[in-house]
Amino acid sequence: PGIASFYTLEQAMPLYAWGKEFVPVTSTGTTLYPDLVRITAVRNNTSIYFEQNHVATINAHETFDISNVAPNFGSYINTSEPCIVYQYSMNQTYSGSINPSMVFVPPLSHRIKKVSFGVFDVGSSFHKNYFSVIVSTADANNFLVDGTIPQPIITPVNGNPAYSA
Repeated sequence: PGIASFYTLEQAMPLYAWGKEFVPVTSTGTTLYPDLVRITAVRNNTSIYFEQNHVATINAHETFDISNVAPNFGSYINTSEPCIVYQYSMNQTYSGSINPSMVFVPPLSHRIKKVSFGVFDVGSSFHKNYFSVIVSTADANNFLVDGTIPQPIITPVNGNPAYSA
């Protein structure tokens, strides 16, 4: 009674969905527990760069964790070989903004030009919805939500100003 458990699960992605460039964006409302970004390599001698700084070299099936993704911004990660990246919201309880979660971070090579999505009212206190967007900085002013530029304004990511989040 009064105790809840959070189970996080995300489907493993096939190798063709892996990539070399990623921009994880910190989850909104997670200031107590920073997000964790986990990078897994498919090949030996994979170099990992976080915000253009070499941080690790790992082998096939090994992982490397990054826990200092810039708050309220995206952070650029690139690798020498294809990798898969997952982001974990490390909240231990519902914080009023977000539950603990695990999300696949798609590589920049798999960006899409247009997306439509909807949300539904579950009839409870869960009334806020969040999403993360990565766009090329040159196109940031063309990004619209319901016909308007979202607030706060999209800003360049740490480590690669060619992209904004």
